[in-house]
Amino acid sequence: MFCPKCGVRNDDNARFCAGCGAAINGGQAPQQFQQQPQPFQQQPFQQQPFQQQYQPPRKKSKAGVVIAVILVLALLGVGAFYIFGGGLSPNHLAQVCFTTAVDAETAAPIGRDTRFPSSTPEIIVAATIRNVDKAGVYVTAVWTHTDSGEQVYSDPLYVNYDAWINFSVVNTGSGFPTGTYTVDLYVGEVLTESASFTVN
Repeated sequence: MFCPKCGVRNDDNARFCAGCGAAINGGQAPQQFQQQPQPFQQQPFQQQPFQQQYQPPRKKSKAGVVIAVILVLALLGVGAFYIFGGGLSPNHLAQVCFTTAVDAETAAPIGRDTRFPSSTPEIIVAATIRNVDKAGVYVTAVWTHTDSGEQVYSDPLYVNYDAWINFSVVNTGSGFPTGTYTVDLYVGEVLTESASFTVN
């Protein structure tokens, strides 16, 4: 059988033309294979949860702050000590004491006492002087027998560096009068320290 459309000879039982594909003998036209475009289906975006290891909130270290506060307080304390305690005051006398002997090199007291027998050969008042003016200062001791009011003035001592200083009264042979004595130490004309001792 010949195809009525294109004239190509086909098998008698063929339903479609082998040349053009037209239907013959009552057959239906072959469906041409057409690939239907699939509609694009976008998968919904699923965001993966961000997984971060849990870290507890960092506690701010207070150690640094505490140390800083302690240092500031310590500095303020030292400053107050020097300002109000005399550490920075010029010509500061301290450690006033009485003795009967001093070290030959340092003039520091050897032993300390506030009671002496009347026969003591020599009574010495010793003190340290600190923060001495560059120009130097004169220090004077005034010894007062409080029962009689009698006074003895030591010769002024010129000091131009930090050191132990001392003044003394010497027994003239008849012994020291018994009673209480006060020694006033003057730096220049300023009364700076006072101390007392007793003679029995």
